Parts: sequence; C-alpha cells; structure tokens
Amino acid sequence: MTDLTRRAALASLGALPIWSTLITTAEAAPSGERATKRLRFKAPAQQWIEALPVGNGRIGAMVFGGISSERLQLNHIELWSGRPAEDDRPESLAALPDVRRLLFEGRYLEANRLAQAQMMTPMNAETYGSYQMLADLLLDIEHDGAISDYTRELDMATASVHVRYKAGKALYTRTVLASFPDKVLAVKLETTAPTGLNLTVKLARGQDATTTTEGDHLHLSGRPKPFGTQFSARLTCTNVGGSVTATGDGYKVAGAKSIVLLLTAATDLLNPDAKSQSLQALSAARSATWATLVRRQQADHCGLFDRVALELGKAPADTTAELAPECGQAGHQRSGHGRNLFQFWSLPLDLVVTARLPAGQSARPVGGRFRTALEF
Repeated sequence: MTDLTRRAALASLGALPIWSTLITTAEAAPSGERATKRLRFKAPAQQWIEALPVGNGRIGAMVFGGISSERLQLNHIELWSGRPAEDDRPESLAALPDVRRLLFEGRYLEANRLAQAQMMTPMNAETYGSYQMLADLLLDIEHDGAISDYTRELDMATASVHVRYKAGKALYTRTVLASFPDKVLAVKLETTAPTGLNLTVKLARGQDATTTTEGDHLHLSGRPKPFGTQFSARLTCTNVGGSVTATGDGYKVAGAKSIVLLLTAATDLLNPDAKSQSLQALSAARSATWATLVRRQQADHCGLFDRVALELGKAPADTTAELAPECGQAGHQRSGHGRNLFQFWSLPLDLVVTARLPAGQSARPVGGRFRTALEF
C-alpha cells in the first residue's frame, strides 16, 4: 500500500466518532411488545456517513431521509470498472509465514511490501479497476404546509429504514427495505394529505449508463469504463389512487395515496445475461403484495439477526437511541453505558447480516491490505 493510500485509510477513521456518538437515549416501548433495536434521528443526513443502510447481500442503499429531496445511493456487490482476472498465486502460501513473522516483529513496512509483492493480485484498471456505485434513486416531493415532527430511523431488528414527518396536518411516511428472498429493493411512500402524493422519481447515474422505458418499467443499463461489468437495473412504480406517468428516466406521481417502488439489479460478472436476471427478479417481486414482501424480508433477516443476543444487566423495554441533529458532537449521551454498548453492538450485527453473501456466508474482509469498515 502506498503512503497516500495508507493516509487515506487512516483519515477515514475520522468518520467513526460520528457513529460512536450516535448511541444516546432510550424510550419505553408498549408493554409486552418485542424489544426493538433502533437508531433514530431528528434531521435528514447531510453527508454519506450519516445516511442509514439497507442491503440484501447484493443490492444496497444508503438512505439520506431528505424531506423535499430524498436520495437513495444504490450499490451492487458485483459492479466494478475492471474485469475478472486470474488471481491464483501459488507463491502466496509460501510467503505467508514470512509476512506473519515480520508483523509480529513490528516490521510492518517490510511485511506490507512482501505481502504486496507475493500475495496480492496486481491491481490496475484492466484486471481490477475500482468499485462503482450503481445509481441514485432521487425523489423530489411536493408539500403543503410547514414541516414538523420529523424522524428517520434504522430498525436493526427488521433491517428497514423509516422516515416520518408532517406537512401542515398531513402525515408522510416512507419505508425502505432490501429483501434477500425476493432480490429487490423496495420503497413505500404514504400520506394522509387530501391532495395525495405529488412527486417525481428519477433513476440516475452520472456516466456509462442509459435509461429507457421498457413496457411499464424503467431500465438503467451500462458498463463502466474501461473494462467493467455490464449492469442492468430495473425500477417499477405502482400506485394506490392518483396517477403515475413515465418520463423517460423516471416517473411523475400525482395525487396518489401511496406508491411502491421496486428496484432489481444484476451484472454479467457471474452470469452473462444481466438483463434477463434483473427482469426475472422484477417480475417475481411484482407478483407479491407489499405485506408479503415485508413478511418474507423480516422473517429472513430475523432468522439470522436473532441467533445471538447480548445481555448487559437488566434489559430495557425498548432500545431506541434518540439522536440529536448534531449527532456528531459531544454532549448528547443521556443514557447509561449499557445501552450505549448494546446499540454499538447491534449496529455491526445488522450490517453483517444485511451484507451477507447469497450463499449464506457472512461478509468478511479478504486480502493483505489496510482497511477500515463500519461493521468493525
């Protein structure tokens, strides 16, 4: 690793205190209900590290929780600007004992140089490239009246993000989840406003992509330069009440009581036909109701998340962390250390579960390189 890359890795540690100070107060849940594990904020995210994550092992999103302008930054695990390359290096095993010895002797620079030379696949634009974001899902929402009672939260027990607020007297709610069983990212928006939901939806990528309308859904496809994996993402919008009109790169929604957005994505990294993969996943997901999607997603997530438990003395009825808008600043930890530790333990567990691999394997770091990761 170069000095520049090492400095960048160390600099990224500066983001960690933002999350470590998020663990603040808890409020009581109704008696008899299953204890929940939530991080709750009173303002939208201003930067990426403050957004809330959902994922299903292949598709992931960082949800910013904006009011008039919402952004979901989308990822796919297989989207790279490089192409597959042979990385079987028999000499790696022979070098491993020497790398370990140098590390235990405190000779880190020498260990790093040996690992890079003997154990790492060459990283360049052709055989490795860089990881690429998939797209942005952008929502521009119209409101009547002043905004109040805003909250956004990550429910770690169900791996879902929720945004709620009022515009005047009307309630607006937003739910985001990524389903492993149905291979889909799902978003539901609802309102009690007499005029309904009025918004535009856009699926956008800055480069190496085109968006077209195919039947009743949008199709975003492309290939990152110079040798990237081909990708295919599809978005559909269904409504209760009002109308939905395709606009080329998105939708215009007028007067709807609620809408559901479904997004699927695939690449040709492991299967040569990315377009068929994304279309099949979308067709299957659309055959299910919202309630069915939620039920299957929660059953799948809880089956893994609930395998382990942490007890720190007497458990509170609820473990919701109430977060001030200035969540990165000191002075907002009003609860006990036990609850703080419980939240700090629950978040990485949620991230590991939502990032697990499709075969059921857990997400794990690989390679001889410096690394910082939120789940650590």
